[in-house]
Amino acid sequence: MTRLETCLRPLRGYFEATTSVLSSYCDLLDSYLSYQATTSDASRLIIRLSATKEWAELQPRLLGLPTGTVKVVLPDFEAIWAEVVAILDAVLLQDPTKCSLEFWNQQVNYRGLRVQPVVILVCDTLMDLSPDFKDWVMHIINSQPRYHDVQGDLQAQFKARELLGANTIPEMAQIITTIPHDYETIWGGVAVFARLVQHMIDHHQEMRTFSSGNPTLNQYLNELVDHHRALVSDPFTITPLALRQQLASCDVRGTARLLVWDAATLSDQPSYTGLPWDMFRNFVDGLMHVVGALGPVCIGHVRTALFVLRLDCFLEPDAAKDDTWIWLPEEWDDEYESDGEFDPDDLPEVCFEPIGPTIRTEQHAFAVTNILDLPEEDCSICRDTLNVHETVRDEVPVKIDCGHTFHYGCLSTLINGISKFSNLCPNCRQRVCPRRPKRLKDDKELQSARLPGEQDEAEPVRFLQDRYGDVVMTDE
Repeated sequence: MTRLETCLRPLRGYFEATTSVLSSYCDLLDSYLSYQATTSDASRLIIRLSATKEWAELQPRLLGLPTGTVKVVLPDFEAIWAEVVAILDAVLLQDPTKCSLEFWNQQVNYRGLRVQPVVILVCDTLMDLSPDFKDWVMHIINSQPRYHDVQGDLQAQFKARELLGANTIPEMAQIITTIPHDYETIWGGVAVFARLVQHMIDHHQEMRTFSSGNPTLNQYLNELVDHHRALVSDPFTITPLALRQQLASCDVRGTARLLVWDAATLSDQPSYTGLPWDMFRNFVDGLMHVVGALGPVCIGHVRTALFVLRLDCFLEPDAAKDDTWIWLPEEWDDEYESDGEFDPDDLPEVCFEPIGPTIRTEQHAFAVTNILDLPEEDCSICRDTLNVHETVRDEVPVKIDCGHTFHYGCLSTLINGISKFSNLCPNCRQRVCPRRPKRLKDDKELQSARLPGEQDEAEPVRFLQDRYGDVVMTDE
């Protein structure tokens, strides 16, 4: 009996718990594929450590799911990892053409679903175990919604928007009004359509460059629909089933064409700038217009979702337009753009060290010596007072292009860091300077480095977060 079978057998009949375990198991398979695809010892170490952490997080997650009187006991990581290695090694030995990550990252048809090959591998493996397992897996597969593509009716979108008012996205409004009190569904729905807004902004701006290499709108929509079909039907996704059932009848093409029309209309002005700000301003305004009639619970869920997605700045009706604003949500896997290779930028900062000369603050900011030119009383990094009469260099107030002000020393420490957002203003995320070059530490240094979660309790690491909650400096 395999470790996976031992883990799943008590959970038959408990849909959410079963799919949660299978989702984590698929993640382990993906991790091993990435592990095999890299020759860097450092990268392999981090992949294993990340996989260990993710598997450990499954047990407490299962405690929040209905399992009746069943007590789920997961195998330890080393045991389940050894099983994953054995399964994939056997597959790759039998068919060497499957050694490329390109094969495993594609979307393929399977029993009416649109999934990645790793999902097929898990399903087929389970169905070969026993007839009762086959029945249970087939029940899960048959329970998944299917997306049926439509050609997209822009005029229907216009009419629906006219009835709803404001700059509403009709398909999103339909989902929110159908399930107004379920936070996970609301958050997921807002996230799906926010990503669609960003994709259509990107496409519109790419098309305006007149590059012959850019895909046509129809080609781009075909990619979006393929991704949407996989999102809807993936049996092991974390996206709630209730949301996927709603998304199964969504007119993706019509909605995308509506957003392209919005972008083109906004851009059709002399010297126009700030398309991302205006598009997301309309997105949030239309969303809040819809939920205004759905009661305080729904409004609260939507506001929380916008905060989590870093779109809460548009909840302020008097917020001044920022032409430099771009949407920087939490990191999401983007199935369209990923080439499947392991990205060193995904590793914790402790795994890197800066290289090259330090970045000189005076090249990216200017000193403030007149109190009238000081827009803020406190440094946004250390929170201490700014003094235009200061003569100690590190304490001198300096202003960057976006208008925010810091101590010279604080800004210097920030921009010479190697955290992902160290080269951005911690207030508005405008770019201050190029990112400091960095390199992966050698294997010996990496082996001795403490990764997140491994610090001694007696030696807490202090860190500074920007207003979005991202760490931009630590004292290590």
